Amino acid sequence: KCSKDGNQACGSCCYATADVSPKGNSVKGSGSIRTLQGFALAQNKMVAETYYNLYANYWKDPAYADTFVKSAYEDAAMDEKMKSELMKKGVAYQANWMYVLHEFEDAIADCLAGDIFANDLTPSGDAPHAWDEGWAFYAGSLEGETGGLTGAQLWNLGQKRCKDFGTCDGTIDNVNNRATANSKALSLVQMGADKIAQKKCNDVQTEFKLIVDQMSVPLLQGMIKYAFKSDKNNDLGSCGDGDCPKEWAEGWAFAAAILPRINSCDQDVAAMIVENLNTANDAPMSTMGYAAFKMEVEKTYSCLGLTCADIGELQNGAGVFSGMEACKDIDAPIAGYKPLTDVVPHSKIDLDQKEINSNAGATTQEGWDEAIRIYAEGGGGMCTDADIAAGPCLAQADMAKCSKDGNGPCSSCCYKTTSDPKGNSVKGSGSIRTLKGFAMSGEKKMSTEEMYPIYSAYWGDANYADTFVMSAYNDANMSPTMKNELIKKGTAYQANWMYVLHEFEDAIADCLAGDIFANDLTPSGDAPHAWDEGWAFYAGSLEGEDGTKSDGVLQYNLANKRGGRMMTAVAGASGTATANVRALAAAKTGRDLIAKEQCEEAKASMASIKKEMVLPLIQGTIEYAYKADPKSDYPCKYEGDDACLKEWGEGWAFAAGALPLIDKCDSKVAAMVVANLGVTSPITAGKETPETKAGEQVKDGYVKVKQQVESVFGCLGLTCREVGEWTSDGNVPAGMEACTGSGGGGGGGGSDDTPPPPPGKNKKTKKTDIDEVPIIIVCVIAAVLLLLSCCMFMKWRQTEARLNELQVAKGGTMA
Repeated sequence: KCSKDGNQACGSCCYATADVSPKGNSVKGSGSIRTLQGFALAQNKMVAETYYNLYANYWKDPAYADTFVKSAYEDAAMDEKMKSELMKKGVAYQANWMYVLHEFEDAIADCLAGDIFANDLTPSGDAPHAWDEGWAFYAGSLEGETGGLTGAQLWNLGQKRCKDFGTCDGTIDNVNNRATANSKALSLVQMGADKIAQKKCNDVQTEFKLIVDQMSVPLLQGMIKYAFKSDKNNDLGSCGDGDCPKEWAEGWAFAAAILPRINSCDQDVAAMIVENLNTANDAPMSTMGYAAFKMEVEKTYSCLGLTCADIGELQNGAGVFSGMEACKDIDAPIAGYKPLTDVVPHSKIDLDQKEINSNAGATTQEGWDEAIRIYAEGGGGMCTDADIAAGPCLAQADMAKCSKDGNGPCSSCCYKTTSDPKGNSVKGSGSIRTLKGFAMSGEKKMSTEEMYPIYSAYWGDANYADTFVMSAYNDANMSPTMKNELIKKGTAYQANWMYVLHEFEDAIADCLAGDIFANDLTPSGDAPHAWDEGWAFYAGSLEGEDGTKSDGVLQYNLANKRGGRMMTAVAGASGTATANVRALAAAKTGRDLIAKEQCEEAKASMASIKKEMVLPLIQGTIEYAYKADPKSDYPCKYEGDDACLKEWGEGWAFAAGALPLIDKCDSKVAAMVVANLGVTSPITAGKETPETKAGEQVKDGYVKVKQQVESVFGCLGLTCREVGEWTSDGNVPAGMEACTGSGGGGGGGGSDDTPPPPPGKNKKTKKTDIDEVPIIIVCVIAAVLLLLSCCMFMKWRQTEARLNELQVAKGGTMA
């Protein structure tokens, strides 16, 4: 009757044997002792509960947690360090972990049974008490009132792992801060307690599911950490000599605690974990390396209710370990665009471009050589021995089956050497996506599309983008600063630029063909995937989820740069370019239309995106015509006082990206742009490009170039307002003012949304010119008014005379 019928709680030592009977730490009111083995063997309490059954069925053992602990304890041949880790972690992260879930589930069951004042369906407690017990067993007594780092239960585990993976709240150094998983779990538990108290029994199941997800975070982090440490091929691990029983055991203890949940998501991933971490194996990590292991586990995050950000990345004070970088969720937004398919690997093509920019920017032969190697082969460095060993790979004869027939993606380093590139943007087959591959794919993939034929016909070259880049690279006489600009901008704004449009066009073509689940008209992809690829290549991986990181190097970043300089960003000189705002809106609309198989309607989205991609090229052409003009007031940079070779190279790179479309609108304007900005080199083969010496470029002056380019705005679908005006420190140089709809070049305020007319039509060419039409109109109106006035005066005089006659007849006179 202890703690019943008004009696007080009893001690655990009542009628016990001194120095023989245990006193206990966690004593019930009855005087009996609460034990962790009791938790592990409480299957009679959990037989109807969700998670216990999931675990018991996976292990095929109703007492699986007790079996795990005692098997390690009773194995006389087991290494002592391994035994220690399996016993400690088995007790805490299997026996106690499941009992925490039991208490939460029991509270919900009691509540659903209609009585929140029942616990284990007996009158010994109540549902709110059971919910409180769940948190008590989660945190324990040692963490204090605010939660520290002194406990030994699940709270403490979360605190340890968050420092390893950078997932502590609001911190960079992750020291003495609460684990985000703990913060989320605490918030959910508090909300659940409130719902239980209000008998909102069904509602609280949402909190419970999310609590389980957060309790899984440190288990996954621990498993990944110790897969890294126990990989014998990892020079930074703990198993270099092949003997790491402690780390191996820790990896398996964490894995065993989460395996049933992983198995419910993906049985192949669960089997892979067992093959690599089970301490019953001959050695740890024997079938794949830690990086590939991590990638496989990441496949289950979404199913487990988690994100890549929840797990973080393994790090120390010096930074993140190679291969342990945070993954990116397949549905995470890319610069504001949420893809329907996995295009994370595709978006990483910008990492190649970033490496190209860095190497070409060194303006040395070694730098250019490396830039071109990355352009042709891919970046990311070379495969290391660890990469080669890590995989994942299929048998060499079966590598063609990677990402097919149920197989996962393969590593780019399978069966390679340390002289082979690792790649940044790797396909599921293990092959590497490259910018040169984009530049050379026109004839094979784009010959029936709208844009590529215009460009290849203008340049008279099926591989025009590659020719542009390689001609600059191979020109031994070209200025280093000019070579730098042409290589960087040729790869980004010709090779990648056209491939972006190809993906959008391909998505529509596949859709129109009647199958949105085809990509490049093969069963290897789908139309929504092709559309997603278009945006992935447009923005890249460096812009962040909302597009505000400004670290990118592709079309999205170009638009933002030009928008800021031409005062066409959302805040004028700052913020996202309005071109990107419109392109994003069109990309989202097109995505949704493609998904609904509304193929014809998606064409309008494609046209809008094309226009917004042309806009920054036009802005760049105008800006650098001004900057490259030796006669302008812009202080040219780098070499030769008036040579402006860097600016000239940039102007030509931007112009070349838009020239085929300008030529389609007006061949004379295109020829004029070439004559002023064209660089004498094989890249203009087939075009009449004069031998222009440094300092003689932009021979007609930047104002004339700007006016000529403005004359094709309407044909390009652009307006004066969209193009804007180049501004420096709030000042607009003479002749760089935004055009208006009533005049071609300069003088406007940029408020007109209509394109300007062609030069020479309804346009004043000199300040002294007088437009006669308005004068003639005014004169005609004045003559008409004068005639009317005379007629009215004569009529009035006649009326006055008649009135006077009448008055005289009556014997009076007019006053």
